[in-house]
Amino acid sequence: MKLDKPLLVFDHDGTLHDSVRIFGPAMRAGVQWLHENGHEDVPFFSDEKIAKCLGMNANDIWKTLVEDMTEELAGKVTVVVGKEMRKIMDAGTAKWFDECYPMLDELKKDGYHMVMLSNCQKDMARYYWNHFKMEKWFDKFYDCESYDYQPKTEIIKHVIDDYEGGRAIMIGDRSSDFDCARAVNIPFIGCAYGFAAEGELDGADALAQSPLEIAEIVKKLT
Repeated sequence: MKLDKPLLVFDHDGTLHDSVRIFGPAMRAGVQWLHENGHEDVPFFSDEKIAKCLGMNANDIWKTLVEDMTEELAGKVTVVVGKEMRKIMDAGTAKWFDECYPMLDELKKDGYHMVMLSNCQKDMARYYWNHFKMEKWFDKFYDCESYDYQPKTEIIKHVIDDYEGGRAIMIGDRSSDFDCARAVNIPFIGCAYGFAAEGELDGADALAQSPLEIAEIVKKLT
């Protein structure tokens, strides 16, 4: 598909989704499951520590939090966490940041095509898509599982190819999103309201202090 305007590639967690609201309790449910299955040495993690892992794929999250965890065990506890996340979302706890809806409405009205690029798994991507009714704004949700858990820096190349190598802008809150932009030489809008550590977004083409600022910055960059 060839576009008249740059494609907008959004990260999800920390960019649109205030995900620590569901990810924190779900991760602690995962730790509780580990305790019940003979791994009492794994500590309960604070929201602050969990937030630093948002944006990673599931295996990398557990390797970061528990260095000696096997891939087999990480896979099992990831299933537990995923089920707990969906339960929490069904209860109505999941929430996008307040200004996301008017920002996306404005960009859609102005004729921008938008896609989602996330390190989440396929079933969670489908769940997010349905839960937030994302088809209203987005063409597609690119998840890491559908691309054999390649890093986002590789998946974004497939995204660009799908739009005939046209112009694009990457929008996200973590260094992994910035790396995506660098990988395909496109502008990067860093979301300073998300879960980035201090200095993590240094060098971004622009910083958004709130979701609503994204629309204004996109127009300036294009």
